[in-house]
Amino acid sequence: MKKTLFSLLLCLTLCVGCFTPASGAASDAPDALIRGILHCLYQQGNADHAQQYLDDYLPSAAGIGAEWQVIALCQTGSYDFSAYRNALSSYLADNQVASASTRLKFALALLASGDRENPYIASTMADAPGKQGIMSIVYALHMMNNHCTSPLMTQEDAVRQLLALQLEDGGWAISGKAGDADVTAMTVQALTPHRDDEAVQSAIDRAVGFLSSRQTEDGGYISYGVPNPESAAQVWIALCGLDINALSDSRFIKNGCTVLDAILSYRLEDHSFSHTLGGKSNANATVQVLHALIAQQRMTEGKTPLLILDAQQQSDTSFSLSSLGYKPIAAAAVLALAVIVCIVLLLLKKKSPKNFLLVALCALMLILFIFTTSFSSTADYYKTAPEKKAATGKVTLSILCDKVPELESSDYLPRDGVILPATVFDIAEGDTVYTVLTDAARAHEIHLESSGPDGMIYMRGIDNLYELQYGDLSGWIYFVNGTSPSLSCDQYTLQNGDTILWRYSCEMGSDL
Repeated sequence: MKKTLFSLLLCLTLCVGCFTPASGAASDAPDALIRGILHCLYQQGNADHAQQYLDDYLPSAAGIGAEWQVIALCQTGSYDFSAYRNALSSYLADNQVASASTRLKFALALLASGDRENPYIASTMADAPGKQGIMSIVYALHMMNNHCTSPLMTQEDAVRQLLALQLEDGGWAISGKAGDADVTAMTVQALTPHRDDEAVQSAIDRAVGFLSSRQTEDGGYISYGVPNPESAAQVWIALCGLDINALSDSRFIKNGCTVLDAILSYRLEDHSFSHTLGGKSNANATVQVLHALIAQQRMTEGKTPLLILDAQQQSDTSFSLSSLGYKPIAAAAVLALAVIVCIVLLLLKKKSPKNFLLVALCALMLILFIFTTSFSSTADYYKTAPEKKAATGKVTLSILCDKVPELESSDYLPRDGVILPATVFDIAEGDTVYTVLTDAARAHEIHLESSGPDGMIYMRGIDNLYELQYGDLSGWIYFVNGTSPSLSCDQYTLQNGDTILWRYSCEMGSDL
């Protein structure tokens, strides 16, 4: 009953806002929209409030989508993030994350949750900044803006590298010579704390002009040729960090429409947002809009920009060996073996200190090897796909990356964008899209990296091409018989004759 009453009051508030003059509604609308989005998220997680959502729901999504929600909650209040911290630490201990930008995103989420001393942050800052193009520099600079350091580059190095990458039109892009609104906005966000530098301020001024010129007549933005709320949200966040009110500044009002007007056109009845006009609810679009609304709220209240994180108190938490992965167990086994060897030496009356020192050094080297190395046998993984003893049909699988920019200059991707041409595979009863993909990977030596528990698996990388590698909307999407299902790949059960296509998108499918 309380939830129904809350929803009715919220709808009434938003409806009244629609008939309020823009000048009067500008400051109130973001607050109401924030409440609406949070209410939607809490309902999805069967939670009544933020702390319950953090304790009961977000830990299950740690590493597979919860990170931006954690950053949003961090910047709206003070909460206990310990359940999420433990879950993310466990995920990172058990999963190899190859994408530099993704590792930096996880490190930023750990900062937001108050886990500044987590060793994952230091190790990521030691090997990820600048290793994956412009976005790995942008995320690294966000980390440095929050008092982290890297042996690979200083704040000044990161700033200068970003300035050097600015294009003639005033924008930034993943590739090519034309600026992209999304990438430009994210770069400006990282550079904003360094505006005291005249060169930085000059670059930002050019970028603001670029963003103003790229705004569409409905107040929105286009990225990779497709209008979407995420790009509009990123521009709004960037402007808030610069203390530019996008709801009233004439440079960002087109045909009487603001960026908020454009974003609201993607809003659904449940207060979530779609990625495309008329589309279904999209988690990434919803959270990015939430970030923009929070950024506007923080600017109005005189607080720091969105990604200059508020301090979070780290609660006392207990950790189990299982939350740290298999490595501590292996290290304990090495220590036990070293003790046994020492006992044997004593029994054999080999009591020379040199013998015990040698054992200790060997044990230490093995432990260091365990904690710094992850390996698997190529022969164990890349082998002929298992024969289907009770095959019920055949399917065809293709894997393409033809939409990746500048394929011809890539050192590791196929020039024609074909990772696997149309290939026939046997299927057994109950086989899923994920089953066939893993069979293909073993048969054709294709590297795979997946995430998520059973029922929620999604592909982070195929053939060393990873999500986010070509922007925040880039990643792998699968199609069956020409349609992209709304199920995770391990939930879609195949039928005889199905045609499967895995394809890399730079624009969450809109460019395919």
